Parts: sequence; structure tokens; C-alpha cells
Amino acid sequence: GEAGFILTLVPRLRLVIAGHGEEVAALAALARTWGGQVLVLTPDERTAAAAGGEAIILKTPAEHPALVLDPHSALVMLFHDHDWETRLLAQALRQKALFIGAMGSRQTHQRRLVALAEAGIDAADAARISGPIGLIPAARDPQTLALSVLAQVVAAYNAA
Repeated sequence: GEAGFILTLVPRLRLVIAGHGEEVAALAALARTWGGQVLVLTPDERTAAAAGGEAIILKTPAEHPALVLDPHSALVMLFHDHDWETRLLAQALRQKALFIGAMGSRQTHQRRLVALAEAGIDAADAARISGPIGLIPAARDPQTLALSVLAQVVAAYNAA
């Protein structure tokens, strides 16, 4: 047959980071350095400023029209106040995302799953959420957490 080549264009990773604190800025910076497209959703103006790039201020812990995911998009939840998570996670779980993960201990993740069940989210859908997030267990400082989380997300991206 004809000799030729196949060109495969893979959309670049889009990372939506929802949360507040130094971890958000550290992950946003590292993800951009790696080559990802980053959107930050945060209730905190200082976090938005520190994260740089595209950021949207959340006014309430409700669903938000900017939270749009596809098979090349990952959502990382970095909230210390987990009341902000439930409605955003429920919204994310209705979409075809590459990866959905959330920060916190195993106990925090169990409470998260209970809150999602109370919000009417099926346990099988909620099981798509990676938690505790990251490849390095109990990463404490923001830079190590960012590296740990980005490595996990990029591994999912490369596998897809």
C-alpha cells in the first residue's frame, strides 16, 4: 500500500484547580511550567492573585458555569474548608473528566463521600474521586504536594 505517516494531535492537559491557600499557587505554577493549561477557581482573592493566570472568584459554594471538564481535563480540589467541595464535585462527576481528585486525609475523604451520598451522588460515581490525592503520601509543604498531585494527574493524562 501507500507509504505514509500518521499524525496524532493530543490536546494539552487542562487543569482546573479549585481551592484556596499556598497549595493552589504552587500547583498552578508547576502545571504551567510543565505545559498544562490552568484555570483556578477560588473564593479567596489572595489565592487568585498568587496563582496568577486565569482565575475566577467563587462567591458561594455552589455549582459554577466555569467548571467545564472533558476527557483531557482534570479537576483538583485543594480546599481546607471542605464545605466548598460537595456541589462542585457533584457538578464535575456529571462530566467526562480525565481525573478528579481532592486533598485531605482518608477520614476527610470518607466524610466527603458521605456528603456526596447525602447530596444524591451515586457511590459508583463518587468512587471516581481520587482521595487522598497525590503520589507522595502525607505531603505537607505546598511544593511537595504540588509535585505529588501533578505527577498523579500527568500519569493519568499519559495513560489516556
